Amino acid sequence: MNPAAQPSTDTADSTPKLSAWEVMFKDATNAELKLAMAASGTILSLFTAGHMAGNMQVYLGRKHYNDYAEFLRTVGAPVLPRNSVLWVVRIGLLASATSHIMAGTELTLRAMRAERHTVQSTVQDLKLQLTGKQRRRLAADVARSPRSSPAPCAPRAWCSACSRPTT
Repeated sequence: MNPAAQPSTDTADSTPKLSAWEVMFKDATNAELKLAMAASGTILSLFTAGHMAGNMQVYLGRKHYNDYAEFLRTVGAPVLPRNSVLWVVRIGLLASATSHIMAGTELTLRAMRAERHTVQSTVQDLKLQLTGKQRRRLAADVARSPRSSPAPCAPRAWCSACSRPTT
């Protein structure tokens, strides 16, 4: 008997295989994803404010700035090795940025699916919007030109008869 013709008794083969992305977010609700974005965004904003305040110490003088840099490397020094807290902060920032981007991407994809948009249709819509902006800008340029009556299909203008860009 041909093994390919035998009916499959394994039920695991009949279930659709999920991608890693789908496995990661299949149970997450929109509220949970928004909460993850809010938390990670808060962490990133606090880091940005703290980083800016630390960099402003350059105006207090070289010694003060170097002392601040040494403090960042030796924080927790009696108990923890040098640079350990700095690496924990770096890893936390990387995790926050990754979480923020992934949650935002998943929320965007869910919204697009709910509105029955595809990535291709969204790109097409953006191209059409850009084309409309270009059309208005070029029409305004032609109206400001010193010519009294521009030709209907002048270079770098939109033809009013066919609504296409001319070359």
